[in-house]
Amino acid sequence: MKKDIMKILGILTGIFVITIGIIVIGVVLLFNQIGNYFGHANEDLIRYAEKTHGIEVEVVNNPGREPASFGGLIFENATVRTLDAEQVTFEITINVFGHISGDNYVEAKKKNAEDGEDEL
Repeated sequence: MKKDIMKILGILTGIFVITIGIIVIGVVLLFNQIGNYFGHANEDLIRYAEKTHGIEVEVVNNPGREPASFGGLIFENATVRTLDAEQVTFEITINVFGHISGDNYVEAKKKNAEDGEDEL
C-alpha cells in the first residue's frame, strides 16, 4: 500500500514538473511574439523607424544592456533623431529579450510641434 502511494506521488510530481516546464516555455514564446523581431543594434533601430513610421533616423544613444540590472538582463531604451527638418528626438523601447517593443514618436512629435509654436 505504501509503495503504491509513493508511485502515485512520483507520477503526480513528474506531471507537475512537466506542466510547469510547458507553461514556462509558453510564456517565453509569448513574450517573444509580443516584441517585434527587430533587435537592438543600430541598424535594427533605423529599420524599425523606417518600417513603422516611414521616417529616416540617426541613432543618438544606444547603450544596450544596463550593467547594474540583475547581471545585465535589462536593456536600456535607445534614443534616435529624425533626419528631416523637424529633428524630432524620441526613444525606442527595447524589451527584456532585446527586441524592440515600441516607441514614443507620436508623443515626441506632438511635443516638438508644441514647443515650436511657443517660440513664435
